[in-house]
Amino acid sequence: MYEAGSFVGAGEKLGTPRSTLSRSIAALEESLGVMLFQRTTRRVAPTSAATALYERVASQLVALDASFDDLPDAQAAPSGTLRVTTTPEFGAMVLSEAIVRYIQRYPRVHVELILTMGFVDPPSAPALLGAAPITRSS
Repeated sequence: MYEAGSFVGAGEKLGTPRSTLSRSIAALEESLGVMLFQRTTRRVAPTSAATALYERVASQLVALDASFDDLPDAQAAPSGTLRVTTTPEFGAMVLSEAIVRYIQRYPRVHVELILTMGFVDPPSAPALLGAAPITRSS
């Protein structure tokens, strides 16, 4: 609101209705016990209290915005094929449930579980053993 200079401008920037912003500012003013904006029918102007508050919190708001920008997004989620080779017993008793949870969490990952009792050369394992993909259950 302080930067936008109007309820309409702040509402557009935040994607929030003007009436919601007006009520939120009024509630903040009441909780602080000070008027933050002088309102007339034609304009809204920050008071000295609003300026003082803004100067104290502006750098923290910038840091908070930067923190949100640094969060991993959906594009950073794992994707591709994950091949897992293990014994049939370990695969059935331990890995099966873990793999189901993994593909529920990372749906863009295709998991191939290879169960064997023998030694497997990882690069040729899928071709030799006929790996079966694991699919998500509903």
